[in-house]
Formats: sequence, C-alpha cells, structure tokens
Amino acid sequence: MGWNPPEKRQELFNSLGRFILLSPVNKPDEVAGYSAFRFEHEAEEDILYCYELQINPLHQRKGLGRFLMNLLEVIGRRTKMQKIMLTVLDNNLAANKFYKQISFQLDECSPTYEDLDNGNDTDNENDTEKVDVDYQILSKLLT
Repeated sequence: MGWNPPEKRQELFNSLGRFILLSPVNKPDEVAGYSAFRFEHEAEEDILYCYELQINPLHQRKGLGRFLMNLLEVIGRRTKMQKIMLTVLDNNLAANKFYKQISFQLDECSPTYEDLDNGNDTDNENDTEKVDVDYQILSKLLT
C-alpha cells in the first residue's frame, strides 16, 4: 500500500470529507494539527473514519493528537456512530503506539486480522496464504 498521492488527494478532497484544524491562539494563521474524517456506512455499521491525523512537529508531544482523537470520539457518539476506524502504516511505530495507548484495536476487517480463538483468517478460513500488506485497520467502539 504505502503512500499513494493521487489516492490520498481523492480521500482528502472528497465532498463528504470533514476537517478539524487546530491553531495556536497567538498564531491563528499557523496550523498546529488537523484531522480529516468522514461518516461512512460499512458492513452494516455506521462509522466515523479518520483519514488523517497530523500534528506539526513543533507542536507534537503536547496532547494535541489525543485532543483531536477525543474530539472525534465525541463527534462520533453524538452522531450515533458505532465506532471510529483508521488505517495506520506498519512502519509508523509512533502512530501504532499512540493508537494502542488510546485503546484502538486491530479491526476484524483488517487484512492482518486473525481470529484469536483459532488462528484462522476470518475472511476465508480455507485460505492458507498470508496477505502481504504494510498497514493495519484499527478501530475503537463508541457504543
């Protein structure tokens, strides 16, 4: 998967996309961080899908990422979404650690999801091939 600029542009500028921008009080023209998200309906579930969470390096480690994710949870609950979902690249170790700290878990629709009870892929129990991807889909229940 990796970074696909045309696909990312399409996600970000989708007409259903929503943005939250954070700016320092003393520098309103500066973006300290942002989140891009959409309300989606997938597999019989209403979800808030977080497409981007970016914090300016000058403002990292100050709680802004946690603040934005908490805000997405509030928005998701108030709009009756069942969960928040997002995609994270395997090589983004800091993001993986962050999402685990705030209780995100591997979603069952992730290509790397394995049923913990029997070790089989839930999509096709007879398929012995491992899916070769460089990302995971994580989620957090809101209900």
